[in-house]
Amino acid sequence: RVKLMRASDLVNKDGFASGKSDPYIIMTVGAHTHRVPTINDTCNPHWDLTYDFPIEVVQGQELLLEFYDDDDRQDDEFLGRAKIQTSVVAERGYIEGYWVDLVDTESGK
Repeated sequence: RVKLMRASDLVNKDGFASGKSDPYIIMTVGAHTHRVPTINDTCNPHWDLTYDFPIEVVQGQELLLEFYDDDDRQDDEFLGRAKIQTSVVAERGYIEGYWVDLVDTESGK
C-alpha cells in the first residue's frame, strides 16, 4: 500500500507568464499502474491519496514514480522520476515521512 502525500520543489514547466506546472504522477509496480490526479498550478502539490499494489516478489521489484506536467494543448512534459525498492518497505514494514529526490530533472522530491 502506498500513501502518497505530496511533492516539493517540482520544476515549473509552464513558465512565469502562464502560471506553474500542473503535476500528476504515473505510479508503477510490475505490471500494475495508477495515474494520480492532476493538481493545477503548483510546484508543491498535495494529494493525500492511497493506492494498493499487489507485490508477488519483494526482491527486485520497485515502485516507479514518474512526474509529468499536464498540458491541455500539447504533449505532457516530464518533471522527473523516483524509484523505491519494495524490499525497503518489506524490511521496515511501514515507512512514514519518506522523501525521495527526483532524478533526470533540475529539482523536486
